Amino acid sequence: KSFDLIFKVNPDYKPGVIAYLINQIKGVKFIFDAGLVKKLKASVTTTYRIMKKNTEGVMIYDADKNNEPYLLGYGYTGIMEVVRKMNRDKYKGTYILDFNLMDYIENRSSAYQKHKFFGLFTKDKKDKAKYVRMDQLLNIKPEEALDYQNMLKIYINVLNKVIAK
Repeated sequence: KSFDLIFKVNPDYKPGVIAYLINQIKGVKFIFDAGLVKKLKASVTTTYRIMKKNTEGVMIYDADKNNEPYLLGYGYTGIMEVVRKMNRDKYKGTYILDFNLMDYIENRSSAYQKHKFFGLFTKDKKDKAKYVRMDQLLNIKPEEALDYQNMLKIYINVLNKVIAK
């Protein structure tokens, strides 16, 4: 019997190590993770180019410059550009949706409440600004409810638009 083995890239591996593995192990397959590539301060495009023939799965999520979860397509990872390139290259592998916005869904209503610190300063201004920005991008009002199911529909809709082109 034979089986397929797919590697999730080790966070310590630079793209050069991946290229070495591809050259040494014929038929090796990887899961492409643009967020991890950005975290390693490597080029997402270059890494994709190195891995494209050996990519069996791609992690779909986005993050901001601080590696905090962010709306798909609006973050810093460049994942949507990679998905477009994969579509252009007729990618036939698996898209793995890593929904990383549960904190956003669970905490967005509390982010709009004012928390006073010594009665002078509003605590967590950065968090509130982040939630406000994401709400604006989603075109929803602070008082509107947002749940996991609705957010998942938005993500799937975005992916369908990019992949179906």
